[in-house]
Amino acid sequence: MKANLFGLTLVVILTIQTCQSLETETSEERRAKLLPIFQVIRFPNDGCTGANRNGTCYTSEECSSKGGTSDGSCASGFGVCCVFTVSCGTTIRDNCSYLVQSAITTGLTIPCKYSVCRVGSNVCRIRYDFTIFALTGPAVGTTVATATGGGVNAVGSIGQCVDDSFVVAAPGGPGSPLICGSNNGYHMILDVSSECQTATFTINGNTGTTRSWDVKVTQYACGDLDSSGPPGCLQYYKETYGTIENFNFPTATTTLTAGITHLARQNYQVCIRRGINFCYICYTPNITPTTAIILQQSFGVSTGPSGASIAAQSATGTACTTDFVTIPNGQTAAIAAISTAIAVGIDRFCGRFFNVIAGTIVSSTVCSRVIPFTIGFVADDTEALGTPAIQAAVNEQTEDPGGIVGFQLMYFQQPC
Repeated sequence: MKANLFGLTLVVILTIQTCQSLETETSEERRAKLLPIFQVIRFPNDGCTGANRNGTCYTSEECSSKGGTSDGSCASGFGVCCVFTVSCGTTIRDNCSYLVQSAITTGLTIPCKYSVCRVGSNVCRIRYDFTIFALTGPAVGTTVATATGGGVNAVGSIGQCVDDSFVVAAPGGPGSPLICGSNNGYHMILDVSSECQTATFTINGNTGTTRSWDVKVTQYACGDLDSSGPPGCLQYYKETYGTIENFNFPTATTTLTAGITHLARQNYQVCIRRGINFCYICYTPNITPTTAIILQQSFGVSTGPSGASIAAQSATGTACTTDFVTIPNGQTAAIAAISTAIAVGIDRFCGRFFNVIAGTIVSSTVCSRVIPFTIGFVADDTEALGTPAIQAAVNEQTEDPGGIVGFQLMYFQQPC
């Protein structure tokens, strides 16, 4: 009897399932009665590409309740690509948000602050992409072409952001360096803790500059290192070749003027993802005029070697104490090409030319086999303005290339 009852029950269940699969063959009246039962649509809140910006996929109601704006559809039309553009004083708790400020010329009575909070406990890194970043630049110096002339601008605040600035405070870890000037296309990535980060724009009363910003904020899960980069890396590049430069470097130009000045008070690491079948990485200045060495190139950091002659020269190692670029175990291209090379290289590079050999008047290529691929930049809060003989060894503004330039290096990975 129990066996027959089970068999009957099974038949009933199968019959119900079959009827549901044939529901399209029933009358429209029956469809109207049954459809509301199945109107709960669920889909993941993944990232999406809207008509103008990237966003997060939500239902229209969720997007509206969170204060977002629909910028197109997603989830096969069941959701909207919800974009969050926020103004000063906003607390951000949604991924893929935008800090936006249209053009202003007047100062702000109080700093413009954004609280950026992680969307979940599994978030470890937050990235800030500067689509638009236009602030007043730092106090600039002036590089003089020769050591015999005057004209050295002895402003003690050279490189410092004296009018406008931007900084991200990251509780529980190092924050960002303080930056200013033009930084379109640059980015920062910071480690996050359980506390919210604070992104702050400070605008002073200088009315001669138009300021604006459009910063995309993206959050990354703890295990997503391929997208966010290793912990501690302020910048992360995934291509096997490209350029790396300090903040506020004029990336759109190929000719550097005497007033190019790197930012002061910098200390950060840049990481480059190692490509498949690549074993080492090389760097060389991206702008190197060949007509005369007195022209500015895209490397000039600090003074020349101690005790050097008037002429600008390269400096390395322990001679680099104030402003310098770091490359772990830097080697010449010829030595790095030897896969079994174990020679001890150079970790610090400064002076007026980029070279593993100190005291030279020509830039070269520096390579490293240290994995992961990293390069760093350190700058103190002043530029050396010593006046004895106005030499490149004691004054960062004397002799082209100037020691106030900073750097823009072309990098390229080499196959195994």
